[in-house]
Amino acid sequence: MNQLTVPIQSRDADIKSAIENYLQARKALLALGREVPERIGGNGNIIGRIGEFLGMRFLEALGYAPCKAEGLSNPGYDLIEGDAFIQVKAITQENQRGRSVRLTPSWNQLLLIELGEHYTPIRIGLLTRKQ
Repeated sequence: MNQLTVPIQSRDADIKSAIENYLQARKALLALGREVPERIGGNGNIIGRIGEFLGMRFLEALGYAPCKAEGLSNPGYDLIEGDAFIQVKAITQENQRGRSVRLTPSWNQLLLIELGEHYTPIRIGLLTRKQ
């Protein structure tokens, strides 16, 4: 018997518990997305949905009234506020290189959210295309 097998297997219960918690949280977010798609709807990219929700809350706190763009996947923007087509990008600490998906055309404002250790925003930036 391999001596390395026992220590690895001793954490299996923790791993299974973490997986179950993750899947339950994902299931809850997907259910909320069906119930209130205008707030947390979208495709299967959960971090993207969270980023868009946080972006909406941020803009609302500034006095704006953004709406989610219609459809599950939009070319270049996620939120609309007046004539602003806002692309939201959320970057987690898991992203060691600080890279995000590429920016696609059609947006005229970019809302970048850096999520910290507990997935709470630590930095938020709002830029126009000209900036």
